[in-house]
Amino acid sequence: MRTIMTETRSPFAGLPETIQYDDEERGPVIEVRTSTIGPVAKQLEEVGTGVIAFLGLVFACHQIFFVYSPKMDNVVLWGTIASLISLFYIGMLNYLLHRETLIRFTVDRIEVCRSGKWVYYDRRQQHRFSLFRHDRADWEKLKEEHKRAEAALKRKAYKPRYFFSDSYFVSLDHYGQRNDLMCVFRHPDAMQILTRLQACDEIMDSYARAGNKAVLDPAADWAPQPGDLPAE
Repeated sequence: MRTIMTETRSPFAGLPETIQYDDEERGPVIEVRTSTIGPVAKQLEEVGTGVIAFLGLVFACHQIFFVYSPKMDNVVLWGTIASLISLFYIGMLNYLLHRETLIRFTVDRIEVCRSGKWVYYDRRQQHRFSLFRHDRADWEKLKEEHKRAEAALKRKAYKPRYFFSDSYFVSLDHYGQRNDLMCVFRHPDAMQILTRLQACDEIMDSYARAGNKAVLDPAADWAPQPGDLPAE
């Protein structure tokens, strides 16, 4: 008889990074840490990546043709060095343009930290997490369509490039007010963050209904029984 192995997937697996712990004063706590890039930063990243790659090529060509000889060994060596240097600076640029947001859930509050500044929301009041397309999406679409129409009149090809149209605000609707928590480029990334925040909020609701007690140790879920051995 075959034994079928099953594995229960944690609701906190994958990104964004999520941890859960028990605080003596506040009870269960869930922290979600996100690293996102917005439409303006994404444009800077693409331009910066192109500039860094070009400078890397110039550096390699200078070393090969003006400092050393254009032999195959030198081409491979300096091409590799230039590529590694370019990748390092591209990685640094990517890191600097991304923005971290820490969202902390407790039974009573939702706490949001961006750029070292904390904002607190009463979780017991009516609230929900939602997505909003970037406010400049329609403006960008009109601009790109105008450029494509002008290119068509000149019998030239033009491929629209959308940044704002593919960017979304992850927001917390609280007291009927929209509070944008972060701007995320690409819909799949925004949805991934949204579903994680909604899941954390639902888990906190279950803790609140259970009386603000999170069972983090399986043994703590059992009441003492007659004849039990003392815990070590």
